[in-house]
Amino acid sequence: MTATKILWGQISIVFAVVLATMWLATQWTAWRLGFQSQLGPPWFEFAGEPVYVPVAFFWWWYHYDAYAPRIFLEGAVIAASGGFSAIGIAIVMSVWRAREAKTITTYGSARWATKREIRAAGLLGFDGVILGRFGRDYLRHDGPEHVLCVAPTRSGKGVGLVIPTLLTWPGSAIVHDIKGENWQLTGTSGNRPAQHADDWTTLRPPAQESSRRARALQPTLRARNRRPVNRPESPRRKVGV
Repeated sequence: MTATKILWGQISIVFAVVLATMWLATQWTAWRLGFQSQLGPPWFEFAGEPVYVPVAFFWWWYHYDAYAPRIFLEGAVIAASGGFSAIGIAIVMSVWRAREAKTITTYGSARWATKREIRAAGLLGFDGVILGRFGRDYLRHDGPEHVLCVAPTRSGKGVGLVIPTLLTWPGSAIVHDIKGENWQLTGTSGNRPAQHADDWTTLRPPAQESSRRARALQPTLRARNRRPVNRPESPRRKVGV
């Protein structure tokens, strides 16, 4: 929907209501007057009854009001009700259109998602990469797709996404941590919730030149030493690199 679009449907409904009540007033007045010949020839006949032009009521009212004022007053009330009804319909439809202003696409279709759309996208789960917050709920992505965060330096990528994700991540992770900040905040079990207390972490500084063994990493060997292979569960591993 565009904000500059003319709602021809709304205009047509308003005019149709005015025309219908005007025509009803004409036919009501003609019936009350017994379809006298002084009213003029009908426009056409339907089911044996004469049907007059919708605006004929105003001609009759001008010429014959003095002869039957009560009958023409009744017709005037019917015709006037159409005007008031048209005003009410126009107001209701304008309010309805104003509510649709949130979805206008005049300047593009991008907008903030609603909670129903967020829930349908599966972003209100308890596991996954933390993307942000919606009200009191955290937005998490737990699908097979990749997550890319692009933002300037010191804009909150680490404290807003990386660290919360590492503190609540249920699986294994290899972290490329140049500064070592993520390791200091999430590398020890004391910083993690109770359900992750059995995790083990290891640090492999790739920039260390003193030993070639410091660059080698084989987490499966540590996993076999940590837990028996025949056990159904496997340990969660986090490695800072």
